[in-house]
Amino acid sequence: MPWKNGQGSTTELAVEPTGAALEAFDWRLSIAELRGSGPFSTFPGYDRIIVQLDGPPMTLTHGSDAPVALEQLVPHAFSGDADTTCAVDGVAHDFNLIVRRGVLRPMLTVHRLAEGEELACEGGAVTVLHVLKGGLTGAARVQLNAGDTRVEDVADRTSLRATRRAVVLLATLTY
Repeated sequence: MPWKNGQGSTTELAVEPTGAALEAFDWRLSIAELRGSGPFSTFPGYDRIIVQLDGPPMTLTHGSDAPVALEQLVPHAFSGDADTTCAVDGVAHDFNLIVRRGVLRPMLTVHRLAEGEELACEGGAVTVLHVLKGGLTGAARVQLNAGDTRVEDVADRTSLRATRRAVVLLATLTY
């Protein structure tokens, strides 16, 4: 789908409530494709966390703040209210978590797991897993592979085990 500002495109992975418009969601996950430098869409009243997945270095400037050079697979949080521009020389992809401020508290972490290593998911939160590489398995025949996204409301602490070396993005949204 096109960006809100029409300057790029994104693949929406999940949104709550399901089918919500770009100005009416509580939270949203997507992977954006950037094909060069330009402005990001603003999301007043929202907080954002992005993770650069690949491509040449990305540098973000939020309003009049000093530019921030992103590191691949390192989360960067900023206000959706900010006029943000991105400098990138080529095609890059980033993972986006956008959350309505005051409704949920977001946390986004990146996990590099060895085969057999466990990934713990805290209870009492909405948990979103996105597998970048490798695979995970868990109770109730949960099987996730590279490119898979799983959203669940986790009542109690649970864990998943890497079936092979894995890189996983874990978003935890608490009320």
